[in-house]
Amino acid sequence: RDKRTLVAAVGTRWAVNDLSPAQELGELKAVGISLTMKTFKGRFQGIETLLSRYRVRQRLDVSRRVEDVGQMLDILRKAAYWKSVDSVGFDLFGTLIGDKSYDREGRRHELHTKFLEKIREWNPKINESQFQQVYWNTRIQLEMVTQESEGVYGEFQDQDLWSRLVSIFGISDSEEKARILLSIELNHELQKYSVIPGMLQVVREAIILFGAEHVGVFSNSRLSSENVYQLLDNYGFIGEEIGMLKPDNVFISSDLGIRKPDARTLQYLAQKLGGVLTRRFMFIGDSKEDMLAASRTKSVGIQLIT
Repeated sequence: RDKRTLVAAVGTRWAVNDLSPAQELGELKAVGISLTMKTFKGRFQGIETLLSRYRVRQRLDVSRRVEDVGQMLDILRKAAYWKSVDSVGFDLFGTLIGDKSYDREGRRHELHTKFLEKIREWNPKINESQFQQVYWNTRIQLEMVTQESEGVYGEFQDQDLWSRLVSIFGISDSEEKARILLSIELNHELQKYSVIPGMLQVVREAIILFGAEHVGVFSNSRLSSENVYQLLDNYGFIGEEIGMLKPDNVFISSDLGIRKPDARTLQYLAQKLGGVLTRRFMFIGDSKEDMLAASRTKSVGIQLIT
């Protein structure tokens, strides 16, 4: 109820929305609240109303685009200081780890060549044209089954894709063969990705600020959760040590059958991280799907431009 309290309210919105103190003070004056300390009589009610208004604004209610780690760390520290966020979630691909190669078409061809070599060990009659045709037809069929409708975005597992494909080629033990193809894919992914510079520091800072139980990952991926755990472990994100993600706080779209931007993805993640209100949940991602999911759940969306 004094000037320091009022300035704290001003500072909250300034810290969140990057407005200068002068802009904030001007806005306060514009609503008829005097910032001088000439008198207090009759002004308590007005100040209480103003503080109530700015307490609501303590949460980060706008999407932000950031381009460097320093800016990201600053946002996390402000959110923790003002207690505007209870928990933090991260996307995986493109946010924590990125593709080292810009030749994605070449990478895909290289992977498909490995798949075909293995499949021809089981059925030498399969040629490249047959493989490509069956692969894409099977994939399209699965995607059509899980296609979006009224904000619902489904997902399938690569295990399903490979099991169907192996069966179509007349190869026995389709489940076991599918797991072998998945291991080829995982090894390829391990070679393909690298940690995005600075993101290990960002994750560890989030864990220090909010606690390991309140920081997690939701990734759109058709890999199994075990495969994603291996990726995260390989790059030093996951483990039992202080500052590392808990395996129980990592969630994969293929396990749940839904993918971003389905609002249920971040609702689920926020709940698992102990959040009661999604508006007090921050999600850090790199894609429009990430930001759309955050918008649909009224979460704080922070888009990392890498």
